[in-house]
Amino acid sequence: MRICGKCGESNETKFYPTGRWCRVCQREAVRDGRYRKLGVSRDEYLAVLHGQHGGCEICGAQEKPVAGTQRGLHLDHNHVTGKRRGILCARCNQLLGRSNESVELLQSIIDYIQRYRMK
Repeated sequence: MRICGKCGESNETKFYPTGRWCRVCQREAVRDGRYRKLGVSRDEYLAVLHGQHGGCEICGAQEKPVAGTQRGLHLDHNHVTGKRRGILCARCNQLLGRSNESVELLQSIIDYIQRYRMK
């Protein structure tokens, strides 16, 4: 029987084959590492998310649990200044990136959609 080096849990089925921590602790460590990479704590991230009613700041999409983890939302930042902005879903985050954050291009897209909108 293996014991998790972090939480003390002792259930063999909850470990990765070569890990010293149980699956839950390993996932938390990976997730916390992602927050550190973004320069925020998990609590800071959750506070921003709560301020956005738990979803994407642009479209409101909610995080979707995947295999016991929360995925789908990303902390957006200005690529020039590095300043953090809001939390976005993958779709809205990619839309900003693919448009190179060009207000003119995004406005042209809006104009195009409105021009061909079914009436």
